[in-house]
Amino acid sequence: MKFHLTKKVQTKIKLKELTLIESNSDIKFLNEWYVNLFMLDRKKYFIFTESKTLFSVVEDSKGVNDKESFDNNIIKIVGKSFKFAGYEISVEKENILKIEYCKTENKGVLGSQVDLIYMAKAQVWHNGNYDFNRINETPMSYIGYKFPIEMFREEMDKMLNSIEIEEEKEET
Repeated sequence: MKFHLTKKVQTKIKLKELTLIESNSDIKFLNEWYVNLFMLDRKKYFIFTESKTLFSVVEDSKGVNDKESFDNNIIKIVGKSFKFAGYEISVEKENILKIEYCKTENKGVLGSQVDLIYMAKAQVWHNGNYDFNRINETPMSYIGYKFPIEMFREEMDKMLNSIEIEEEKEET
């Protein structure tokens, strides 16, 4: 899994150097995430955005000040994303093969992420609601004006169906 970190996140978790890893135009589901940091009511929050679907999870950054605690947070975030989308799938550190940290490169995902941050802030300012899942219920131009939550569910269903087909082939 690749995590594209903004400079703010890199500084927060004290990573010295990030590499620029060229990604191909065919982004694989759950393989690339963009991570940004933003302030809201004097608190810092991470926003994790899955690159293909723009599905995002916002998490308080309190207590995450180094790479090890950030790695543990990643496991929690991936598990939360499944739960928010309605899937009961547990995620363990052993299930994630390799975590790579790299620089941001896709301006489309970054721009959409900034829009999602504004939506999260507006939700709190106007409604006082810190339930950030609602940001995934907004159509986004980067994904053809589809909803991130619906795109995430479609991709999850495709992935789970392909796993079931592979398991059936192995049984025969």
